[in-house]
Amino acid sequence: MTPFPATESTESRLRRFNAELDRLMTASRDQDGHLPDLMEAATRSMTGMLGIRRASVWLLDETQKELICQCLFDAETGQIDSGMTLSAGDFPSYFQAFQTARVVSADDAIEDPRTREFADTYLRVLDIRSMLDAQIRDFRGLRGVVCCEEVGQLRPWREEERAFVASVAEYVGLAMELAGRRALAETLQDTNARLTQALQDAEAANIAKTHFLANASHELRTPLNGILGGAAILKLAPELSGDSRNWVEVIERSGRGLLQVVNSILDMSALEGGNFVLSPQIFNLNDAVAEACELATPSGETAPALMAGPSIDVLADRRRVVQVVSSFIDNAFKFAGHAPDVRIVEGLSAGQVRVEVCDHGPGLSDDQVDHVFGQFSQGDESSRRRHGGIGLGLALSRAIADAMQARIGYQPAEGGGAVFWLEIAEAGE
Repeated sequence: MTPFPATESTESRLRRFNAELDRLMTASRDQDGHLPDLMEAATRSMTGMLGIRRASVWLLDETQKELICQCLFDAETGQIDSGMTLSAGDFPSYFQAFQTARVVSADDAIEDPRTREFADTYLRVLDIRSMLDAQIRDFRGLRGVVCCEEVGQLRPWREEERAFVASVAEYVGLAMELAGRRALAETLQDTNARLTQALQDAEAANIAKTHFLANASHELRTPLNGILGGAAILKLAPELSGDSRNWVEVIERSGRGLLQVVNSILDMSALEGGNFVLSPQIFNLNDAVAEACELATPSGETAPALMAGPSIDVLADRRRVVQVVSSFIDNAFKFAGHAPDVRIVEGLSAGQVRVEVCDHGPGLSDDQVDHVFGQFSQGDESSRRRHGGIGLGLALSRAIADAMQARIGYQPAEGGGAVFWLEIAEAGE
C-alpha cells in the first residue's frame, strides 16, 4: 500500500480511508471470519494507509488487568509477532486512558502523560515517537485496543487518521462479535444435537421400561390369581380351624394388596404407552361411589357412610371412577386410621358433580401438596414411614381423570385433615 502524500487533500484521504474500510469488510467475508487473518489484515491496512512502520492488536484478559498482543505487524521487516503482555499494575495511566477514551492520540508519546510510562522500557528502545490507539468493543463491552506507532519521528495525527483508526478498531470488534456469535451458534447447535439424542435415548428407555413393566406385571398377575383363587376355596372348607382360617385370610388380604399394586403398574404402563382404553357410559354415580366404599374398606373396618342427595347420573368410565374414589378412600384409611366422610356435592361449574373424600388425619404440608400427585410420591417419604404402597395411586388417579376429561384435586379439610375430590360431568351435559 502507498501512504498518502503530505499534500493530499482531506477529502481525498477520506475517500481512500472509506475505500479501504470497504475492502476490509469484503476481505472479512472472504476469510469467513477467521480472527487471526482479520487482525493481520487490520494491522497491514493501518501501516499501509498511514505510512507507519508498526501496528498491532491487543486484547484484554478476563480480569481486564492485562493486555495481550494478538498480532503486531512490522512493515519494514514484514515480521508478525504476538504474545507480549502489558499489565495495568505497570502502566496504570495508559490503562486508565484507553479504558475511558475511544481514541488515545499521543503526538509525542514520550512526553504525553498517558503514554510516557512506556518511555524507558519500550518507546526509546524501539525509537517510537508517536502513538495512536483506539478502543476495540463488541457486544460484551471493551475488549482491547488497536495501536499505531510512528518510528523515528514525531507524528501529528490528523482528525481523519484518528477516525480511520477508530473505524478499524470497530471493524476488529465487529469481527470478534461475529466470531463469538458464530461460536455460540455452533455450541448451541452441538448442545441441541446432544439434547435431541439424549431425549431419544430417554424415550427409548422409557418405552423399554413400559414394556418390561407390562410384561412383568402380567407374569405376576397370573400366579396371583391362582393364589387368590386357592385362598377363596380354602376358606370354604368346613374343617378349617380358626387359626388356619386366619392365615388364609392373611394370604388373601396380602394377595389382593399385591394384585392392586400390579394392576396400578399395568394401568400406568398402558397410559404411558398410549394403550389406555376407556369405556364411557351413563351410570348412577351414587351406586358407583357406594361400591368404591365397600371395595376400599379394609377387612374388619366399617365402611364409610355415603352422604349424598338425589341420585345423579354421569357420563364416564364407571370402573375407572370406582378405581379413583377407591384410591382416595384407601389412602384415608392408611393415613388417618379411620373411615373418611364420603359425599357427593355439586361441582364448582354448572353441570359438574364432585365426589369428595374427607378424612381428619394429619393432612398435607405445603411441600407435600406440590408433589403428592406425582409418580412414586408418598405423603410420608421418610425411611421410617408407617404406610405401604409404591406411590402410584394418586398419580394414576390423576392420569385416569385427565383421560376421562375430569378434574381431580386436593384441599385441606376444615379443622384439619385432607379432602381429595373428583369432579366429572353430569349425563347430558
